[in-house]
Amino acid sequence: MKKIVLAALSAAAVVAPMQQAAAATTVQSATAANFDSYSQWRSDELGAITLAQGTNLISSLTSTATVWDQGWGGQTGDNGLRLALVVGTSRVWQATAAGASHGAQTIDFTASVDQLASLNGALAAVDWSTASNVRLGMFANAYGWGGWELHSRNASFSVASTAAAVPEPATWALMAVGFGLLGATMRRRKTVVRYAA
Repeated sequence: MKKIVLAALSAAAVVAPMQQAAAATTVQSATAANFDSYSQWRSDELGAITLAQGTNLISSLTSTATVWDQGWGGQTGDNGLRLALVVGTSRVWQATAAGASHGAQTIDFTASVDQLASLNGALAAVDWSTASNVRLGMFANAYGWGGWELHSRNASFSVASTAAAVPEPATWALMAVGFGLLGATMRRRKTVVRYAA
C-alpha cells in the first residue's frame, strides 16, 4: 500500500507543474484608433489583440469608448463599435460594445456570462493547426444613411485569456523517465514467498 501511495504522489509531483502551466492567464490590452464617418457604410478595424496559439478560454472582455452620432438621421445602438473574434479574415463572433447617440457619451462594456459562453464556443471551433491570425478586434460599424455619422474617441479594450500549455520535449522525457523508474522500483521490491520443502 505504501508503494502505491508513493507512486501516486510521485506521479502527481510530475504532472502538477504541467497543470500549473496550463492555468496561466494572459491579460492583453489594445488602444483603438479614433474614428470619424459621415454617411458611409463602413466596418473598419480600429485595433486588435492577437491571441496566443492554442488559446482555449476567454474569461474577461471589457472596453471603454466615447462615441456619438451628430447626424440628422435616426439612432440605433448598432451604429457604433463592435468587438469581434476574427479568424483570418472572417468574423466568427461579435458583440456591440458601444452604440452611438446624438450626444457624446463614454460607454463601458463588460461581456456578460452569455456573451463569454458564446465567444468561447466560437473559440473552441478554431482549428489551431490551420488557423492564422486569430485575434479579437474592435470595429467601427458605421451606418451610411444620409445624415448619419459615427465618431469615436479614446476607445480601448482588454481581454483575459488562457492558452492550452504544450509540454516541451524535455518535460515529456523527464516524465517518461520518472514513470519508468517508478515501475522499476516497484517491480524490484516484490516480495517472494518461499515454502520449505
